[in-house]
Amino acid sequence: RQLEQHTPAWVLARPVTTHLSLAYALARQADGKQAARLSAAVSEVAGLAAWLHADLTEPAQARHYYKMSIAAARKAQHPLLATYMQGSFGQYATTAGDAVHGLRLIRDATGRLPRSAPHTARAWLASLEAVSLGYLGDQDALKALDDARRYAEASIGSEPVWPWVFQFDAAAVARYKATAASRLGLAKMATDAFDQADGTARSPKPAAIVATEHARAVASGGHLDQAC
Repeated sequence: RQLEQHTPAWVLARPVTTHLSLAYALARQADGKQAARLSAAVSEVAGLAAWLHADLTEPAQARHYYKMSIAAARKAQHPLLATYMQGSFGQYATTAGDAVHGLRLIRDATGRLPRSAPHTARAWLASLEAVSLGYLGDQDALKALDDARRYAEASIGSEPVWPWVFQFDAAAVARYKATAASRLGLAKMATDAFDQADGTARSPKPAAIVATEHARAVASGGHLDQAC
């Protein structure tokens, strides 16, 4: 998953789907705890395959692998992994133009969180919900952002719990806040959030996404040269 953040999708796509075929075959042959462990691996690899095909603008394949990742996580009986993959699917659906479906997936994933779920999980899902609401022009996005900030603050000092591999801190919330505010047409809030988020992305792909959304917000304000 960390390799994906630095490596072009077209380089990884074939090795990942080949790895997925192997993991899937092994999981089908296993039983008991080994089947659960392998199903969790299938979920992770299928999720990675989904992200890669999303990057390659291949929506049918992306959706197929997202659904596969969620099903495998549930077979592994790992509620956090299933929530993570379903939230990722919701995020993809939103940015691919179906924010209604994306919001439904994200809220359902949030509802499936166990009470013991880490604050990182809740901060991330609240941020995803805010962006989906922003795409829909719904001001409830602001409440979701407040929830995300509160959960992120509560997670300070704790280690990420797998399948989260990074801490979800205030800077991460700012990236989502910037996007949601931009989609709501709240130019000042978006600009402030982009300034807070600037330079916080851990790798080239997230940084490119933030920069592109920032350019969109600037362009919508009529500053085309700055957007370019």
